[in-house]
Order: sequence, then C-alpha cells, then structure tokens
Amino acid sequence: MRGIIGIHLGVDETQLARIGENGEPMLVFNNEFQSSTPTAVHFTNEKVIIGNLAKDAAGIEEHAFAEFLRDIGSGITHKTPQGTFSPSDLCALMLRPLIGHFNEYYGEVSGESIAIPYNLGDEARLEILRAATLAGVYKPDLINDNTAEALYLLNTHKLKKGKYLLVSLRAGTADVTIFEVERKSLSIAHVSGIQQLGLKDLTRCMSGIVSEKIAQKVGTKVTRDDLLMEYCIGDYSLNNIILGLGTQNIF
Repeated sequence: MRGIIGIHLGVDETQLARIGENGEPMLVFNNEFQSSTPTAVHFTNEKVIIGNLAKDAAGIEEHAFAEFLRDIGSGITHKTPQGTFSPSDLCALMLRPLIGHFNEYYGEVSGESIAIPYNLGDEARLEILRAATLAGVYKPDLINDNTAEALYLLNTHKLKKGKYLLVSLRAGTADVTIFEVERKSLSIAHVSGIQQLGLKDLTRCMSGIVSEKIAQKVGTKVTRDDLLMEYCIGDYSLNNIILGLGTQNIF
C-alpha cells in the first residue's frame, strides 16, 4: 500500500497523499516539510524553481508563472530562457520533483489518482495526462475534485442516508454537486460548474469595485494592487460549504 498515492493538482496548491500502513490516507510532506506546495514555476537562467519562491516571484519577476492550470488545454504557451512551455509542461515541472521526493522516501509509485477541477474539458484532461506522463506518473486515474470531496465527507463525517448539496468555491472555479448517500455508498446525482469564477476572480472584481468607490469619494486613484483583500475567516480559508437536503446540516 506504500506506493499508492493521490495527487491534488490545484490552481493554487498541489498536494500528495498516500495510503499509510494502517490503511488510512495521510498527507506527504515535501522537501520543505510542508503538506502543500504552491502551484507555481519560476525559470531563471540557471534553474527551474517551484513552490513558495516561485509563487513569491509570480507577477513580479519575469518568467514566473502561477495559476497556469486555468489555461491548460487552451493552446496558450509561455516563452522562457529554457524554451517554450505550455501549461501542461509547467504542471509536469511541478509534479516531477514531488514524485521524485515521494519515491526517495517511500519507494516507487504503484498506483496513482489525480484530483482535478470538475469543469476541465476533454482537451484539458488529456493535457493533464500528458503532464503526468512527463512527470513519470503513467496512466493515472483522474477523479473530479467534487467527487473526492464528497467521498471525504462521507467517510470523515459518517454521513447519514440522504441527498446533499456540496458547494465548492476554490481559487479558480466554482462547482455545485448533488450527491446521494445510501448506507456506505455514494452516488453523484448532478454536477455543474463554471471555470474561472472562483475566489480569486471574485476578489479581483471586488477590488475593482472598491477602488472605484474610493476614487469617487476622495478623488484619489487607487489601483487594485494597492488593495489587499483576503477571503479568510480567522485562520481558516473560506472553501467548502455543504448543506444537507432532507437531513440535518453538517456545517
């Protein structure tokens, strides 16, 4: 079971998990001893940097890229000192060192699943499979984020029989899932989602509205970059809201 892993390839962060010796899933820490790695890549003249340093450079330094998963399958490419790279190439650069770190500590991967946003089209899904192959992950199972979340909720919260509405507002997408629980099994009844309508998109829109209001009131132009807008409650990011239909609400 040591070599069975799950990969969450997200717009903002990438995570790895494995099946532990007790049969339970557990997060795999990266070489910086963190349970998640920012999905960002920075090309310098000497090397390729991923993770936190790349995220800090994105939007500031040339050839630093983040949120590229949103463009996968679109035909967009990026010119760098080391050549031209597509979003799937950047995803491969993200995954390769994480997979290598896993192999070093836990041995070769024997089975893989990759959780991806539901509303990615067929072309984008093929590009993710291409990225996985380039990273050394061959023929992984692709699972939609919303399905993975529903399964997590079923097992973690011991959901009772009934129908549930799961609203997932992530950095780059918004999805709605209706799933039904029958005993210990789960079935997806309906899924709908919109790409590029996530928290980051809402934040950008809100910051634009706020900056315009400030300019109208005080006569001083404020750019969106001057505003720092967070979508957190205390130490917890606003992410998933689940409502029970016909049963008691969970959250």
